[in-house]
Amino acid sequence: MFIIWNGLGFIVIPVVIVGAVLAGAIGEVFPNDRWFQLLAVLGTAGALLGIGVLLNRPKIVGQDRFGNAIRSTEDHSLYWIPVQYWSAIVLLIGTVVVFKR
Repeated sequence: MFIIWNGLGFIVIPVVIVGAVLAGAIGEVFPNDRWFQLLAVLGTAGALLGIGVLLNRPKIVGQDRFGNAIRSTEDHSLYWIPVQYWSAIVLLIGTVVVFKR
């Protein structure tokens, strides 16, 4: 399987792995309470949202001759999906997995 990313988009993979391990560990401790696992899913989605917004924000790189700010945006994405949008994907899939069990 090929992994395609731009910039620091590969950071999605370790964050999701840590969130899945955390949700699994919580599931072992509290097997009948799915809400605790859902907290791990929410934490993972929140972390991805924060990282994505921080990485993909526009940065001021200079000024033109009229004094207007010149902004530059970097592309941090995994499979052409920006990091902050992966939070919605993780939230959706994680919720389905938690409540399907």
